[in-house]
Amino acid sequence: KKKKKKQAEEEEEEEDEVEEKKSKKDKKKKKKAVEEEEVEEEQEEETTKKKKKKKKQQVEDEEEEEVQDEEETSKKKKKKKKQVEEEEEEVQQEEETSKKKKKKKKKQAEEEEEKEVQEEEETSKKKKKKKKKQAEEEEEEE
Repeated sequence: KKKKKKQAEEEEEEEDEVEEKKSKKDKKKKKKAVEEEEVEEEQEEETTKKKKKKKKQQVEDEEEEEVQDEEETSKKKKKKKKQVEEEEEEVQQEEETSKKKKKKKKKQAEEEEEKEVQEEEETSKKKKKKKKKQAEEEEEEE
């Protein structure tokens, strides 16, 4: 009877040990699975963060490029406007110069004509005077 009892106790102890080992093994497995899951989640978060950061950088780069394009366009427009203004000013100056030259030429022509008229009048007066003198001299001779 005692022998059987002892045998039963030993068997029970053995079973308990087996159960304990199995339980420890299961706990280890579970712990490992949990750790692996955590690592996986961390990696996913990291990947998500990197993607977000990359996307944000891309958006910023595109905005920067847009701003630069707008500035470039603005500069080109200003340059073009300035060029047009300079050309218009040049044309205006040429027109003014041309007007002044025409005015000067006209004035010169008028002055020359005036001079010619005066010379002709002088010559005419001299001729008349000469004729008159000649006539008087002829009268005196007679």
